[in-house]
Amino acid sequence: MKLEDFYDESNAKRKTRIKIIEAAKELLSESDFENVTMIEVANKCDITQRNLYRYYPNKDFLIIDVIFSVINAKNIYNPDYIEKSKNLSGIDTLRMVVESFFYYRQYDEDVFKNYKLVMKFDFYLNTLSNDNPAFIRYTKNYMLDYNSDKRNGLRYALELGMEDGTIEMERNELELTVEYILQSSNALLMRILLKNKEREIFDFNLTDKHTDVIISSLKCVDA
Repeated sequence: MKLEDFYDESNAKRKTRIKIIEAAKELLSESDFENVTMIEVANKCDITQRNLYRYYPNKDFLIIDVIFSVINAKNIYNPDYIEKSKNLSGIDTLRMVVESFFYYRQYDEDVFKNYKLVMKFDFYLNTLSNDNPAFIRYTKNYMLDYNSDKRNGLRYALELGMEDGTIEMERNELELTVEYILQSSNALLMRILLKNKEREIFDFNLTDKHTDVIISSLKCVDA
């Protein structure tokens, strides 16, 4: 789901919201979340602070919109598994989906910044109380959409594999398996980005081994 789907706005307001999010994203990338102020965001995108508060009543709401836009951006993940998986078995589709999580094979500063933002957001989220309105919006409206394309791709491949007999797994393990593959893949990619930032050289042997382990643990012996 796109961010604009959560707001019923005119084109002019949508453009302003995007400008606010882009300005906030740049500031949040450069500093710890707690050090970024609404005044700085307003100045960065050249609007008044009063106008900014018309869009976001506080910084918490702004931050979760920034992270939502980052995670769902195609510069983190490009979902095209359905078109490419025609005539493939479930296990081969699963390999293609997992490999697509690591489709960047060279250093990209924008991708690195986005993953750093997501990592910082994980720490920031722990500072919010359960009754914080922004936290409630995150858990009730946004959380299921985060990485939704990745989750859908994994479900698609796993269900296809269970149907065609190439994947050996109980159906009640589906969601747990989806989350395990997703979280372990994201963590591995973040580790590679952090370790290789200075050299700007990527060694993707780890991602290939990671994919092989997943495939070997799920592949039906008769497939």
